[in-house]
Amino acid sequence: MSTAGRISIAVAASALTVGIVFTLLALYPIPLIGSAFLAVGHPLGHLILEFAPDSFIRALAPQGGPDAVAWAIALGTFLTWFVPVFALAFVLLGRKRSNSTPHAS
Repeated sequence: MSTAGRISIAVAASALTVGIVFTLLALYPIPLIGSAFLAVGHPLGHLILEFAPDSFIRALAPQGGPDAVAWAIALGTFLTWFVPVFALAFVLLGRKRSNSTPHAS
């Protein structure tokens, strides 16, 4: 499998995995896991609020205030969890062997 193919599949798998975890935590809240999940993304969320242009913050939440902070934290959490899940998926896809490749016996 080419590197571009591995990257594409790893991106899709990572986004889907993190999105599913977010959805499950929203539907079935588990306070300890949900708090830990959000705590990891909290620092990046504050960096997004600090350094992102005002137009980006307004695009996240047009009314501003607590909604903008919540969206920035959610985006930071998604991005923070996306990176390690992407790395894991990329490595696992690299270790996968193709069954169609002829092997010497």
